[in-house]
Amino acid sequence: MLPKRAVLGMLTLSALLIAPCQGAENVVQKEIVWSQSDGLRYEIYHSSSKGDAWEAPQKLTNNNANNLHPDFVIAPNGTHWIFWSAVQPDGIAIEYLVGQDGNKWSSEPIKLATDHSSAITPSALAAHDGVIWLVWAGNDGEQDEIYYSRFVNSAWQKPMLINAANETPDIKPKIALNEQGNIEVRWQGFRDGKYTTLVSTYTTNGWSPEREAEEKKEETVENTKPVLPDFLPQASTYVLQEISADGRAKKVE
Repeated sequence: MLPKRAVLGMLTLSALLIAPCQGAENVVQKEIVWSQSDGLRYEIYHSSSKGDAWEAPQKLTNNNANNLHPDFVIAPNGTHWIFWSAVQPDGIAIEYLVGQDGNKWSSEPIKLATDHSSAITPSALAAHDGVIWLVWAGNDGEQDEIYYSRFVNSAWQKPMLINAANETPDIKPKIALNEQGNIEVRWQGFRDGKYTTLVSTYTTNGWSPEREAEEKKEETVENTKPVLPDFLPQASTYVLQEISADGRAKKVE
């Protein structure tokens, strides 16, 4: 049986815009990453398509972990980054793969180095300057807190805390560009007797103090659901990337 925390957000789809919206006619390639049970445990899979035909799923993990909560970004130089939670009996860690063109991956999954007793639910952003931003819920020995790191000059920076110190877990972070084009993290935090959505924005002075997210006014928006491959299991956790003719990529839910 999976740890209760391990399945938090398991059916939550990632949603992150990393480039201006492109029309469907400009999409020349699609790539998808998802978590799926192989009968023994959950593994991470990848497939891509040019046109309507999807390639056979490629299994990227084969270990003794349940590999959950995948996230997938494509940097401006075309480098692919896949992150996930690797849940093992002795703990939970974030692992990742780096590759090109969806086929040439680093030989083995790489474990993100942290001092946390557990690290879970990664969320990534490939910034326009090529920097990879990563946020996750990391346990500092007492409860989960929201941490971030950046991959700069071929190395991960030291993980740093985002949320304000408190006595309850902060969970389920998501990093994205906001409407003003600034990097922003949203997560669930227990404040005033209930869990609520909190947000912090990255500025020239670092992360802004956390604040409660404003309730968005309901708008009627006609969204076109993406066409998914037939082999994708129902209710699976997936991330779909659409790549336009100019090489820009965006996540689609």
